Amino acid sequence: MSSFVHRVANWLATEVMVKGLAESRWFQRFVLRTHTHVERLGEHAARGAERLAASAPPELDHLRKSGTAVFSTFRRTLAEEMAKASKPETTAAQSRGFMSSFARGQTRPRKQ
Repeated sequence: MSSFVHRVANWLATEVMVKGLAESRWFQRFVLRTHTHVERLGEHAARGAERLAASAPPELDHLRKSGTAVFSTFRRTLAEEMAKASKPETTAAQSRGFMSSFARGQTRPRKQ
């Protein structure tokens, strides 16, 4: 019962906050200014990256290409190794032995 009351109170608070912020002129101006500022920063960063790429010597381009190739090889190898590790390697004899002891009700070897 208390979780239901908690969920209703949470929903009510969220509704009041969202409606109040949506109707607030101050909040709308704040969001618009922030959005404009973030877009300007993105454009400035893109221009800077283009300038840096244009002024980079050709050796850096070769280095970037070889680094990308090494990373893609590493990522592929890592994925293959993780796939191998996620599949336990059991032999048919191990499976039969486990299943037969499980069927007999023996989950661990008996001490003699």
